[in-house]
Amino acid sequence: MTRTSPFTSFSTTRSPDAFVACLLPVIQKTYPQSSAAAKGDDREMHVVDASTPGILAQIEVRNDGRLSSLVLIRMESPQAASGRSLINSARQCS
Repeated sequence: MTRTSPFTSFSTTRSPDAFVACLLPVIQKTYPQSSAAAKGDDREMHVVDASTPGILAQIEVRNDGRLSSLVLIRMESPQAASGRSLINSARQCS
């Protein structure tokens, strides 16, 4: 995955902390080495698949200063089954 990898985005009514609290346990069922980190008011999650080198997906949750946050999901293969599953899980947490 690189900065030029395809991405999808959507808004959520959850705060970055609440969104990560919802999504991270779901992701860790399949990708237990995945993690989240604070970046100021924003949060960044790295989805790690132990069977492949590198990061499978990067999820940024940006606090827009109002009652919503912006979710950006960047991955190499958003059309693959694992990509679709990750995006669907993220949308369920919104």
